[in-house]
Amino acid sequence: MFLFSAGMFTIHSVLPGLVNRLGASYRSVVNGLYLSAYYLGGTLGTFAPGYLLELGGWSAFIGGLLIIVGLALVSTGREHA
Repeated sequence: MFLFSAGMFTIHSVLPGLVNRLGASYRSVVNGLYLSAYYLGGTLGTFAPGYLLELGGWSAFIGGLLIIVGLALVSTGREHA
């Protein structure tokens, strides 16, 4: 848990600067989209797993987490031009 927390802290302290640099001409829009995605992801990430657990038990809960991890791996493994 410590490594996960340290990684998230590092990512979220570095990423706003990177986002600003990549979207230099639309900084306010890019920052707004980043913050919206951050808080929406946080909200869904705390609500959805509990809902899956209640709806389908441990199998649905673990399956949902595996899908999220799989999507994260697929999205980060792609090269962006």
